[in-house]
Amino acid sequence: MQAARVFPGRVIFDHLPKTAGTAINAWLRTGLGNGCVTTNLIGNHRELISRYGGNYSVISAHVAFYGEGLDPRYQYVTCLREPIDRALSWLYFVLGHDEHALPIWAAARHFVASEGEGQVNAIGHHICNPYVEHFAAIDASVAASDAEKLARALATIERYDLWGFQEALPEFVDDFAALLGLQAPADVARVNVTRERPAVDAISASFRQRLEELNALDLEFYRILRGRYEKARRQWQRQRPAVAAPGWVPFDQQRGERIFDTPEFALLSVKLEGENQCTVGSVLSFLLEFSLAVPVAELEIGIHIFDQDGRWAFGTNTTLLDQALSNRQAGTYREHWAVAAELPEGDYTAGFAFAERLEGGTREIAWYDKLLDFRITRRIETQSAGYVSLPAAVDCRRISDRIVQPVMDAQGTLRSAAVFGDLIPGECLSLPVDLTNTSAQDWVSLVVHPINLSYRWLDEQGHVTVAEGERTPLPSGVLCAGAGVAMALSVRAPDYPGRYRLRAMPVQELVCWFDERGFRPLEIDMTVVATGQVRHFPAQDVRLASLVGHTDKLGQRISDGRAGYLLFGPYVKLSGGNWRAVFSGSFDTQGGSIRADVVAEKGTRCFAQGEVEGSCSTLCLDFVLDTPVEDLEARLWVDAGAIVCINEVCLEPRQQKAEPPVKRKRSNKISAKDRK
Repeated sequence: MQAARVFPGRVIFDHLPKTAGTAINAWLRTGLGNGCVTTNLIGNHRELISRYGGNYSVISAHVAFYGEGLDPRYQYVTCLREPIDRALSWLYFVLGHDEHALPIWAAARHFVASEGEGQVNAIGHHICNPYVEHFAAIDASVAASDAEKLARALATIERYDLWGFQEALPEFVDDFAALLGLQAPADVARVNVTRERPAVDAISASFRQRLEELNALDLEFYRILRGRYEKARRQWQRQRPAVAAPGWVPFDQQRGERIFDTPEFALLSVKLEGENQCTVGSVLSFLLEFSLAVPVAELEIGIHIFDQDGRWAFGTNTTLLDQALSNRQAGTYREHWAVAAELPEGDYTAGFAFAERLEGGTREIAWYDKLLDFRITRRIETQSAGYVSLPAAVDCRRISDRIVQPVMDAQGTLRSAAVFGDLIPGECLSLPVDLTNTSAQDWVSLVVHPINLSYRWLDEQGHVTVAEGERTPLPSGVLCAGAGVAMALSVRAPDYPGRYRLRAMPVQELVCWFDERGFRPLEIDMTVVATGQVRHFPAQDVRLASLVGHTDKLGQRISDGRAGYLLFGPYVKLSGGNWRAVFSGSFDTQGGSIRADVVAEKGTRCFAQGEVEGSCSTLCLDFVLDTPVEDLEARLWVDAGAIVCINEVCLEPRQQKAEPPVKRKRSNKISAKDRK
């Protein structure tokens, strides 16, 4: 017997606010099942696909775009509404909520009370041309003129697989059903409706004029699309056959692993006190720290424990425990849970959930299914209703006024005075940098959203060849506003030879790269040469060190009358074969000797050594490597009376058999023969 089919497609329903999107989402989840369609989400386009695309066929969300374009693996659908009607619906929807539940309530109230004369800064992106701004940002996030934005928005929405209008909702739903291969519903029940609001023709002429001024681009955008709609519908209908019978059955599934948080909440730390392996009957002691950016009238905190098979073994919350957390002000809190480990033997994970209790339900603030792992080592028999029944207690208290949020203001700089010579493909290096936070916000690494230093590699044409570089954690996990820190950035060279530009900056994982929010990246041009080719190391290369002498303004290493190693390094990987190390500059023994050698393994293996007699412009040491080495080092020793100036060290492959060291007399210009 053939198994029932579930919907196999990939669709993003771009839910624009106050366009009947909640009703459409309810119909989709009924028709395809909660295992195929997400709940209404809010998020970044890329992050939504990354987090939900593998689990759901249809992503339904208020989607934010930042110039990344549409994903060719998905079909895109959206619904519009007459702009002035939509703006009024949004304003009165906000006013219909408690003023403490929505921070923008006061701004909306002032705007409506003044009939549009008030400031729109706090609510501008909701009521000032939201359609054109939204669709224009899909292919480019940079600012543009109004005409360019309008043209870009029109061109982008034409690439959607389906679009329609809330005023013609039955036609839109019919087309959407045909796209999905579903039987169209007889009706779509309206939900989340703004009930107490004036009609467009009932507001004053001045208020309407103000809304029209703020939505001039959206009104033109809407007018043009209305004119194109019937032609577009005929084209969609030609491309899709009529649905004879429903081909899919709803697919409902158990909820998978869930990670969710909001900008008003930050999880700072979480740990299981004591050992992660405990015996049955002991106490599991969990300690969490978190930050609230806004007051919460009644905070509900829950714990949930899953077993090694992914089953929900235990869960409770402060409401069920009758331990209300009322009137929690903005700030940082420490929460302590004590749970009796009356669990069967095995491996478990613990997670936590945070919500605000409201009249008629709850508003989720954060949810983390899996934060800690632990093991129960001895099985005991218990009698209980359900899977298990565990005594539990919780303690949560405010510990400071500090408010911690994901990075919104990323103004800052990353600088480095380091110089690097040639690299080879895949070579790893440590780049000393100075990171400065010039923003007004402390940068804090969070449990789920840590801050790391990373980088991208660009080729000579400016194309990104490596988009996600190695990660280097932020020292101490925090960089306060106005502060700086010196650190070493771990970098891996590209896999192919060529000229590249390193662009380095911080990144807060799953939030943003800092250059998207005001940061000035570090940029350094570097050359990658093929393994076994000539490699140049200027004297100021950070892989070359010294114990005596100094570096002048030209980057040359110059002796200073002290005896010791003027130069040693660069500790690089070198393949087997015949090689030559060339020290370039000027050498004059005067009253002291100048000696050089090529070694590995901290000097315990010596491949070549030589000494300068008189004066010369280059010192060459030929050597043979029977096998590759990982830390080749070229060293130059000077006595107190020697006068030396080093410009560069070069490692050159040689085809012929190695010859004895060559000593050159000084000349004003290094000849081609000297460089071979």
